[in-house]
Amino acid sequence: MRKNSSQSTVKKMCKESSERILYTFDNEDTYLENVVGFISEGLEQGEYVLIVESRRNIPQLRSRLESILNEEEQARVQYVNNYDYFFLNGSFHPSAIYNYFASLTGSLKGEETNFRTWMHVEWGHEQELISQIERFEANSDEMTAGPGITSVYAYNSERLSRDLKTMLQECHTHYLTDCDFFIPHSE
Repeated sequence: MRKNSSQSTVKKMCKESSERILYTFDNEDTYLENVVGFISEGLEQGEYVLIVESRRNIPQLRSRLESILNEEEQARVQYVNNYDYFFLNGSFHPSAIYNYFASLTGSLKGEETNFRTWMHVEWGHEQELISQIERFEANSDEMTAGPGITSVYAYNSERLSRDLKTMLQECHTHYLTDCDFFIPHSE
């Protein structure tokens, strides 16, 4: 597997055995490079990877990864459309999301295999969903808890209000932008 230029950032954010990382991005190409780096780094560590991504980005990711991953590695990456994932029942319901996540990762949790998740979170009107987003993010620790699970929750920064961004930073162990990596709760 060929190294990706964004892998140094990805390695920084995945050093711990279980992390919840908030990633707010501005640049779509940098975003895609970071997803590719995240996938590559996980596969190098023998992990399975779940990518919850937009329909428009999945083909781009597959295309970028085809040239650097072999068939066995590609088979350890699962893609799920983020709209289907977050709006499974026609609207945003955290309990349905938890159940869907459990069905996707249940077999992996039973094995002695580490895995990582990347979730590109997109929704329409923030004000209508803010209390549900807050509940979802606050309870996501339970969903992704366990040794060896690294989860990235990616948001387009242009679509986040200052209040929502602050709330999201409080719900995650780390904070990543296109250029910087922070551990917000370190002393």
